Amino acid sequence: MPSYDFEVAVYQTTDLTDHCDSNYGDEYRAAKRFKEYMEGAFDHPENQHTITVDTPTTSISAPQELRPGPFTTNVPGYQFQVTYDTLTEWWLDFVDAYLTKREDAMLLITNYDSGAGSALENYYAMAEGGPGIAATPSIYNSEGVGENFDDMQTALHEAGHTLLDKGPYWEHRSGSTFFSFGTSKYHRTPMGYEIGEQSCNSVSSAHDDHAEKMWYNPNCAVDNFEKTTNHLD
Repeated sequence: MPSYDFEVAVYQTTDLTDHCDSNYGDEYRAAKRFKEYMEGAFDHPENQHTITVDTPTTSISAPQELRPGPFTTNVPGYQFQVTYDTLTEWWLDFVDAYLTKREDAMLLITNYDSGAGSALENYYAMAEGGPGIAATPSIYNSEGVGENFDDMQTALHEAGHTLLDKGPYWEHRSGSTFFSFGTSKYHRTPMGYEIGEQSCNSVSSAHDDHAEKMWYNPNCAVDNFEKTTNHLD
């Protein structure tokens, strides 16, 4: 199985930077927390890859903090407006217009206090839930319970999308983070794909019901990670 050295850049919106500064006195706390957990997720016995997470001290003035649109705003770098369906689509145009260094993943974290996100075209990903990400413990935890860890796992999931290949099972490169048995939810690792009612992802045991996993499953993610330059168009 090949191994790769990945590079990820994580940016914050200006609103999130202001939130981190006013609440913690640390403007880029959310990005630093994500760096700790993304690098911790790769420091796993069954992960043959390495990763470096950059946290540029550049805040992004986004047109909104919420992922879904529609919203109308100027196209980054141009003097005309278009209507975007998601903030991720705007982020793609912003990266192409202003950010010259291409990493394997370009992640934007926003100040919207709920964890949702999406990814596009190999490079570009965004995640809400910045306040929760900033509130996670400063030292990497491989599992965690609560909204803050849920927000962090969302960011790991969206960044993970950009690192996956596009083989026959990865058209959407998807994966819920939990599997239901009756009324119980057993949380899983960030990436996985569904085939009917089955999943390649492993379900947590009953004793850690509702615990978010902060590392990538080998079969669902690690073995399918691939450098962006090798991705199929």
